[in-house]
Amino acid sequence: VRSYSITTESVLTLHFWGGDCSTYSAVAKESDKQIVVFVTDTPTNLAGGCDAMAKASDVIVKLSAPIGSRQVIDGVSGTVLGIADAAK
Repeated sequence: VRSYSITTESVLTLHFWGGDCSTYSAVAKESDKQIVVFVTDTPTNLAGGCDAMAKASDVIVKLSAPIGSRQVIDGVSGTVLGIADAAK
């Protein structure tokens, strides 16, 4: 995950590099101080013919409580994520 957008106080849109041959889902593990997000992929074209180029992708994750002042962290890298620049 490279960044996130706040869709509503309890819904985040996660921005990451993905591909054409998978569908994506996300989960959030929440505590009082942080939200750790994980994006998983499910291959959809196992027979081949996929474009190997990465593309900008998005997936929505629902929170059990408003984001508030909690940090959002990539569950794979441990990186604290920033809010996406709306101009991009």
